[in-house]
Amino acid sequence: PNMNRVETLGFDCFWRCTKLSGDINLPNLKTTGYSCFQDTAVTSASNLGTITTTDRTFKGCKQLKSATLPATITSVGRETFRSCLSLSHIKILAETPPSLGALAFDGTNSTFLIYVPNDSVEAYKTATNWSAYADRIKPISEMPTE
Repeated sequence: PNMNRVETLGFDCFWRCTKLSGDINLPNLKTTGYSCFQDTAVTSASNLGTITTTDRTFKGCKQLKSATLPATITSVGRETFRSCLSLSHIKILAETPPSLGALAFDGTNSTFLIYVPNDSVEAYKTATNWSAYADRIKPISEMPTE
């Protein structure tokens, strides 16, 4: 199926679809329901369209290595990346730090990095809840090429 047309993914859309793997590339995505990719085998999310919020979106995705959150993101909700054991990095394109929900990074490895727009590094490092990850927040310009 042509996934380029998908605009909405509902509540638990792919929850526990353990054969769903590879990269998520949904350029027209506008909304994601609670837990939509939870407990799948996805390895990356390179394009999540213009979503504004996440909530348990990738919880339990033990093979997820990287994710890019669009410039439109305003909330990285509760448990978004919880138990993503392989997480290497996330890239957030939003200039203004989105709100960060409880346990968003709980159970991830202790070395994953957070890349943000170059001019927003200090804003992220001092933002509510983000400050706990200040040592991991880096400018996008320092991100290795993928």
